[in-house]
Formats: sequence, C-alpha cells, structure tokens
Amino acid sequence: MLWLITNLVSAMNSLNEGSDNYSCVVYVLNDIRLIRCRDNLQWITQYHRGGYWRSRSYHTDISTIHRDEPMLDLQCVREAIARDANKRLVQSQIA
Repeated sequence: MLWLITNLVSAMNSLNEGSDNYSCVVYVLNDIRLIRCRDNLQWITQYHRGGYWRSRSYHTDISTIHRDEPMLDLQCVREAIARDANKRLVQSQIA
C-alpha cells in the first residue's frame, strides 16, 4: 500500500509545474530553469526560491526567452528545445 501511495504522489508531482520532479523540464542553469507547460502551449522560466520553483516569465517565441532572461544563453536554449522536441517525437512514434 505504501508503494502505491508513494508512486501516486510521485506521478502527481511530475504534473506540477513547480515540482522538482516536473516531467517537462527543458533546460536548467543553477537556480533558473526553462520548462514546457503541460499543455505544450508555451515555455516558462522559473527560479528556485524557498524550496520551490516559481514561475517568472512566459514565452511562446524562443527569442523572447533570452530577452527576458539574459542569463540563459540563447543558443543553449535553442538546442535544449530542439532536444526536447525530438524526444517527444520519438516518444509519440513509440506509443
């Protein structure tokens, strides 16, 4: 029973955008990370504060990520987004 509860909590955390275990993390640099929203509509930059990831800015265009978060290198962000897209494509072909 404990195993079931533990796995259920873990699965729920993977859907929570503020969780350390969020399943759609695209890029992490120290206490800043870029995630893909659970609906695949936008990217969200987050800062780790007080034990939680807190959303800071929302983007539908890659170029605005670097404008709003200059600490994130634009080339690295583009490569991370491309890797994430490729990973999702492969997963959709397997399913």
